[in-house]
Amino acid sequence: MNYTRLTAIFMIQLFMLLPFTLADTSSGSSSLNVQIPPYTNKARIDINGTTDSSSVVELFINNVKVRQASANPQGTFNFLNVELSKFTINQIRLDAIDAEGGINSKSFQIEVDTVKPEINLKEYSKLVTESSITLEGSLSEEAFLEFYVNEELITGNNLKDFSESINLEEGYNTIKLRAIDKAENTNEITLTINSDTEAPTFDAIDPPTGSFFYEGNTQTDIKGMTE
Repeated sequence: MNYTRLTAIFMIQLFMLLPFTLADTSSGSSSLNVQIPPYTNKARIDINGTTDSSSVVELFINNVKVRQASANPQGTFNFLNVELSKFTINQIRLDAIDAEGGINSKSFQIEVDTVKPEINLKEYSKLVTESSITLEGSLSEEAFLEFYVNEELITGNNLKDFSESINLEEGYNTIKLRAIDKAENTNEITLTINSDTEAPTFDAIDPPTGSFFYEGNTQTDIKGMTE
């Protein structure tokens, strides 16, 4: 008997079967679809997702199991009012366990930040004789800063220090700075700046230009209007 040939045939058959064995093992795990943001401004959050309808989902926070839920017939599961620790990173893991004991896990990190970003604006003039003004300052943390002029969004950028040139309309302008941090905490300040680029004019002057005065009568009142 040719043992070498038999050994070769056996190895070929084993090689052909091996991928299917691995595929069967991996396919036994439940599907798991869930999203958790990296930042929040709430101390309690809801965690919703989908998995196989026959699966049980376990929730762990910082490696401690805190909840368990069974998926409904549509495969949906919910964990409501999940408590998180403030001002630290919370480690969250969800394990979906199917009827055969297969496990599909997903892990997340989420930080709770309930503090609004502060807007520190340098000194500026409330009355300018130009059609623009440069506003300078800084935020207490990196955030997305928006500039509005008369309720119209002009620009927005993610930054910590800023120096922004703002075009103004003639007259009074309402300028709003709105900062939004990663956890969606929002803060804003509102300014009123008067842009006056036109020279003053005189109207209704009395006596009018070119009036004639007789000798000995050189005193009179001068009246008029200006802005």
